[in-house]
Amino acid sequence: MLSDTIKAIQAILTETYGRKDAKELIDRLQKHEREKLNLTAALHLEEIRARSEEVEPSGGNERILTLLREGNKSLRGKLAECVEDINDVLEELRYCLVEED
Repeated sequence: MLSDTIKAIQAILTETYGRKDAKELIDRLQKHEREKLNLTAALHLEEIRARSEEVEPSGGNERILTLLREGNKSLRGKLAECVEDINDVLEELRYCLVEED
């Protein structure tokens, strides 16, 4: 349903207001939001795997635990970049709307 609403808004922006730029910004925003969702899911999985490795009866494999922690750190960095990209697109969208007024 939300997808249909977004498509309707994009159609109105392009067909009624001739704002192809706003439609493209919404496309970029959706792309970044999908990426953020995927990264968040991957981060949660890495955290679960790391916790499982830590509570291993034998103390876990230190090498595997180190790799999981590095992966976790990398995912957090990518997630931060993605959030920054989302904020940049939202700022551009705000400017686009201010121009319309």
